Amino acid sequence: MKLSEFNIQTKNKVTAAFKSKAIVYTQYVVIAITVFLIIWDIFLYRNHHDTISSVIHTNAHDKLFVITWVWGVLAAHLFICRGKDAKTIPELTGIVVLLLMALIIFLLGRYIQTPLPMWMHLIFLIFGAVTGYYLWPQKIKK
Repeated sequence: MKLSEFNIQTKNKVTAAFKSKAIVYTQYVVIAITVFLIIWDIFLYRNHHDTISSVIHTNAHDKLFVITWVWGVLAAHLFICRGKDAKTIPELTGIVVLLLMALIIFLLGRYIQTPLPMWMHLIFLIFGAVTGYYLWPQKIKK
């Protein structure tokens, strides 16, 4: 297969994926949740309460670095799609493995008392995205 044929096939697949109703619906849900969280964060800040952002940052930095990993898993699940005929493990098995991994990372965070440097959070985010992509893929029709 020539490179130009590969580029055309890839472009057609991407175009078809963005026309999928499931992806459009997911985009609307993610946008609505994001807007709601931003508005709620501003409301909490203006009323001198702890904001969602400050609570997540404080907890993820000190002990609950599982939050960073979960963001990676969710990002991979929501924004990276695979074809329905792609070889994957059964969905229930993948979710169970992800939950066990989250429990292990959570327990590690309970026993590690030092704050993690920023590069470790980046590693957890990437690790979460990779595990989310392989263990909990969003499948679309080709």
